[in-house]
Amino acid sequence: MSERYDTQIIRAIEAADRPLRHRDLAELLAPGDAAAWNNIGTSLTKLYRAGLIDREKTDGRYWHYRPKQEEHVTEPTTFEQWAILELMGHVKLAGLVTEEEHFGAKLGRIDIPNGDGFTTQYFTGGSIYRLTPTTEEIARAVNRWELPAPAAHAATDFHEDVEPDNDYDEEKEERTYDRD
Repeated sequence: MSERYDTQIIRAIEAADRPLRHRDLAELLAPGDAAAWNNIGTSLTKLYRAGLIDREKTDGRYWHYRPKQEEHVTEPTTFEQWAILELMGHVKLAGLVTEEEHFGAKLGRIDIPNGDGFTTQYFTGGSIYRLTPTTEEIARAVNRWELPAPAAHAATDFHEDVEPDNDYDEEKEERTYDRD
């Protein structure tokens, strides 16, 4: 029985200049017919669940029905910009900043120019203190001033210059204690 109201409800909602309540539709489609109230309510629920109309509680109490609005699907924006990046206010890096997803989370990536190549570092969005868009030339110049010089070699010969500890006292080691 409620199918009878489906097309009428859709036409009435589309023709209205504002969202309509159940009561408004009942008065429009079947004035004075108390039995139509339930059928219209059933049709409204069915049409909403089928995705043919939208509804919202604008006054916090009653559903207001409106035509289905086309959802504007926007392409996810990707960030790719040369920038000066300051992390937590203590680390300043400059390079090409992009966004990637790893381990189920969004991460920032900065490719830092160093001579002929790049060094890549990842960071979380919450660690950004400041991000200043800039040009590639300025980013390269900032890196000449801000980045510490890389270590020449790993500490393979670390103990070469260290003198042995001569404070070892063999007498203390040889003592034995008698327990009485």
